Amino acid sequence: MSSDYSLLIVDDEPIIQEILSSAMQDICSHIYCASDGIGALEIIAQQRIDVALIDYRMPHMSGLELLKATRDQSPNTVCIVVSGSHERDVLKECFQAGAYDFVEKPFNPDVLKQIAVRAFEKSFFQRERRSFLEYIVCIYGKTTPQEFRALDSQKQAKIMNFALGLMKMKTANQDKGN
Repeated sequence: MSSDYSLLIVDDEPIIQEILSSAMQDICSHIYCASDGIGALEIIAQQRIDVALIDYRMPHMSGLELLKATRDQSPNTVCIVVSGSHERDVLKECFQAGAYDFVEKPFNPDVLKQIAVRAFEKSFFQRERRSFLEYIVCIYGKTTPQEFRALDSQKQAKIMNFALGLMKMKTANQDKGN
């Protein structure tokens, strides 16, 4: 695995942070830990986080609230929710909010590591796709990457979705012509 990956572990239990950090250290180069959602959002604001492992039940902010805030603040961060809850409603809420996966406690660190590897791969492809779309937007929009990156994330997302739609239409028209 690439050493350029970053992981955020958010759990209010220090022993869980230690277990996960130890299990994940050979698949990523940067591991950050937070004991609650507020600390996690501070880290997300300062660092590029590829994958976040989020405990569902925490003080100050639930894992679900953190998941939603992470998706808003850092849409390319792939989130995995870890929970002791076995309720279907919790699972459903997490997936509807954008969770990549959901792991029940007690968990096997090796299984969670395999899930994290797939999440890092997804993160890599999301970054590559974003880079490619940004390149296309800058060329056709006659703007510089710096100007594009200076836009807020919602404007960037709208422009990128528009560019992706145009590319799909062009591909569909090319397919009809063959």
